[in-house]
Amino acid sequence: MKTLFLALLASTVLAQETEGTDSTPVGPLQDSDTRCPPGAPQEPTAPPDISTALSLGSKASRDSAIVIGNEDYAWLSDASHAIDDANAFRDLLLKTVGVPTWRMRFLTEANRREMRRGLKRAVSRVRRKGTLWVYFSGHGLDTGLDNGPALLGEDYDNSQESARTGLLFLQEALELLAKSRAERVVVIIDASFNGRGRNGEPLFQPGTDIGNDAEAGPIRLSNECPRNDAAETTASTEQQADCQQQEPAREDPFTLRVPGNLALWTATRGSEDAEIFADHGLFTYLVVAAMRGWADGYPGNEPDGMVTLGEAQDYVSSAMSRLGRLQLPSNHDPGSKKNWVLTKGELEAAPPDQLFRQLSLQYLDQMLRQQEEQLLENAVASWERAFSAASEGNDDGRLALEDFIEDNEHLVVNVEWAIHSPLLDQARQLLSTYGEWQEQQKPGSDGTPAGGSQPEETSEPGRYDSGGDTGQQPTPPQDNSCDDLERLETQAMEGTLREAQTACLQERFSSTRKITTKDKISRLLLVNAEGSGNKQLWESLLKRHLSEIDQSDPDMCFKYSVFLSRRGLSRADEVIKWAGRALENKDEWTGAEHAKKVYLLHRLRAEAASELWTEAEERYLSERTLQAEQRAETLRGNAKELTKAWLDYARASGQDDSSALALCLAAAGTMEFCAE
Repeated sequence: MKTLFLALLASTVLAQETEGTDSTPVGPLQDSDTRCPPGAPQEPTAPPDISTALSLGSKASRDSAIVIGNEDYAWLSDASHAIDDANAFRDLLLKTVGVPTWRMRFLTEANRREMRRGLKRAVSRVRRKGTLWVYFSGHGLDTGLDNGPALLGEDYDNSQESARTGLLFLQEALELLAKSRAERVVVIIDASFNGRGRNGEPLFQPGTDIGNDAEAGPIRLSNECPRNDAAETTASTEQQADCQQQEPAREDPFTLRVPGNLALWTATRGSEDAEIFADHGLFTYLVVAAMRGWADGYPGNEPDGMVTLGEAQDYVSSAMSRLGRLQLPSNHDPGSKKNWVLTKGELEAAPPDQLFRQLSLQYLDQMLRQQEEQLLENAVASWERAFSAASEGNDDGRLALEDFIEDNEHLVVNVEWAIHSPLLDQARQLLSTYGEWQEQQKPGSDGTPAGGSQPEETSEPGRYDSGGDTGQQPTPPQDNSCDDLERLETQAMEGTLREAQTACLQERFSSTRKITTKDKISRLLLVNAEGSGNKQLWESLLKRHLSEIDQSDPDMCFKYSVFLSRRGLSRADEVIKWAGRALENKDEWTGAEHAKKVYLLHRLRAEAASELWTEAEERYLSERTLQAEQRAETLRGNAKELTKAWLDYARASGQDDSSALALCLAAAGTMEFCAE
């Protein structure tokens, strides 16, 4: 943050030439004199457009969402561009994330009752393992010690009655959302809570005739203060005001209990203003941009086609300072939630840093010009008064002119402008991998850091540069060959194959024609990926193995089916396919292993088929087309067949059949079909 001082010399030629007179008493400035001519304007740099959503074809059929935009407040200043924000975030969820339209609730100019009802509806519509998305753009308010921050309904008027009927307290909303069956809940709030609206305008305009004295600011609510309303008056207005005045101001309004499956992300930390940028709230613009792909890999990592919550939050905070803005978003109790994937697919690349630099300087120039214009306007008004006094021709006029000159001789502009240090990005990158880096810094047996670089080879074969006479034995180069596959098995099981070794194995896999060798190499790479915990790599390797080498291994098909079943409805067809492949070779299992795995495979197929049918049925109820009806009927038939197969096996093997029976009855609609 840096304070810039621009000294503006406010010297104005006030002489006015008239016919027959060398000079006349000066008069008020005319309209053409009220501005200093600016320099030649340059074409402004336009921020990238984020209002047109990025379509990825994703399907988040388990998710539900509620998006609220409150802009046109009846009794308060407007929340500029809140509707634009809500539209942009709604389109992001529908087209980029893939939330179904029939699971989306979109509200504008909503009051407390409508917001609560919308939240309840979103809670009821999210499915297990799904994400519940909650977004709000508008005004917020820190209401005091006990009640905490709240979102303002469009009819909130700052009265005591409205404190109960026009506010949706954040803690109240979080507790309601905690009752959902969602695997995760993402709450994003673009609002300030400091009694000011967007870009610092006061919420309560002076002189507005509302339920409370607007000039006194927002009502502070606390159980410590006596109530004062129409229903129950227990204290005078003076007592109420005294009580509120004595309450200490809270430094942090966000003293909230955040459930473990919920991530709360707010535009400010309580004291700052929520700013506007590119016809949107600054926070919303950057959150949408981050989820479009700008945050993929931030900070300093290779993009992997996924944006996590942690990447998005770090990116937004960094981008705000790179744009010169002082706003600080708040990430409440992030913890392990930073690894939540928000968007994935063919994402959009982030714009170059130079664009942010240009936009930041543009913002600085805009602030300087605005303050310059304001100071000159004030000088004009001051001059009108001074000239009027001088026109009286007495000593008061002389004093007025002297005061005007003293007050306006050197006008100063003070601008607060954020400066972004690139070192912040390095710090964030190091923090994201601090555990690994810390391990590398531990000294090895020779006293050097474990992560230290290996000695470089000299030009002479078999000799190594020890870096001088250190008294230490030279370290031989690492063996990255992959000819002996058995030698690499132990490393692979531990997930510690080096990058050069895996590259060698990949090259050998591609070059060999022997299917048995391909099989061994592929299994080695699979074991290493699993041992290292790289699920994305493991999935791609297993998919390649099953499609190019062998589909007859029931264990591989079984593991792949279980893995896919945890990836949601979008992978349901693949679950059915690979569970079926495993069942084709189930005879390779025996005893308890056979019964357990076959039961689970039948269950995975039945549940996937039921989810596909349920989704198709909901789509048909929403669209009412012949094509949708036929698809729903086809998938229902498949669900009936696979749920009955699961039920039959459960009964034959003496295992629990209650869940299988419930699914069978749901698909068939009659007990006759599901009877023994």
